[in-house]
Amino acid sequence: MEVEQARKDHDLLIELCTEVRGMREDIKALTQNLSSRVTSLEQDKQARSDSEKRYQLSDKIHNDHETRIRTMEKESEDHILVKKVVYGAVGLILVAVLSAIVYLVIKQ
Repeated sequence: MEVEQARKDHDLLIELCTEVRGMREDIKALTQNLSSRVTSLEQDKQARSDSEKRYQLSDKIHNDHETRIRTMEKESEDHILVKKVVYGAVGLILVAVLSAIVYLVIKQ
């Protein structure tokens, strides 16, 4: 009976040893998976940090965008008289050139 009990104990120890080996492999796989996930999260956090810095820099550069556009619009409105004079001069030049062409065509 003791031999049989010793055999059962031996079988039980072998089963336990097999289970412990399986658990070790599972733990090793979980550790590697966790390590890769942590690395991925750190890289993602760094990428987000970089994009946040770029956004802040861009925001700082273009913060007065609306103000600059309004200033340019106001300046272009201030030059309406200049535009009218330029368009008038161009119109007169075109009329003079066309008159010269018509004169030369009729004269022949």
